[in-house]
Amino acid sequence: KLIEVAHEGPILSKQSGSNQIGFTLRERLGIKHTTTRKNTLGGFVINATNLNSKNRTNLFACVPDWNSSKYKSTREILDSYGVIDPTGKYKKKLFCTTSSMSANSFGLLLKYETSEKKICECHAGNNEIEKILTWDTSILASKLNKLKNMVIVSAKSIKHNNETYFHYKQAEFLGNPKIEGFFDLIDIGSITLDHLISQNQHGDYREQGPLFKLKQTSRSILFPEYDKIDLIAAV
Repeated sequence: KLIEVAHEGPILSKQSGSNQIGFTLRERLGIKHTTTRKNTLGGFVINATNLNSKNRTNLFACVPDWNSSKYKSTREILDSYGVIDPTGKYKKKLFCTTSSMSANSFGLLLKYETSEKKICECHAGNNEIEKILTWDTSILASKLNKLKNMVIVSAKSIKHNNETYFHYKQAEFLGNPKIEGFFDLIDIGSITLDHLISQNQHGDYREQGPLFKLKQTSRSILFPEYDKIDLIAAV
């Protein structure tokens, strides 16, 4: 079916917004999107992205192990590191990417402790590094294993007569992920963590992560069973 879609050429977008590339592909494939299950076709989870996009791939969201962390809630994290939103949309927010390569502007740093096999987020300041959050590796492994049999379909975006079209050209098949590769990629900065925490003007807190993301160039390392197919050339 993916080859058939590719050979159709540019397909008119069926929706506006950031998810239009995925929505258009799902509709063409006859996949009904729900919030209770993943978008699957033939046993594979289907995702779509722009062919020229340098964006990282979303892996999964996973809250820390609050029991073994310094901070015990999303609220405590925002209260400690959040900033006032100058636009007024939020009362306070913490939108940032954390990597193992260096501390970000909030002083937050991701670390993989090889001896204990733990993922920790630390705060670097006053010439010391303090652990503030810890993730249970067994829970991370469980979430990672759910990503097996995933397909990422890439499309070229085309503008014509004020309309958007997508030409789906490439598919990357990701098999069973390698948990050791997950930790190694965190250690070299190829897997990062995004915080998406906010407090609205009514005082309500919202967390859309923490979200683990993978650099596109490292997909074949995390997924050794990896295959890239040119859908246009395939027959």
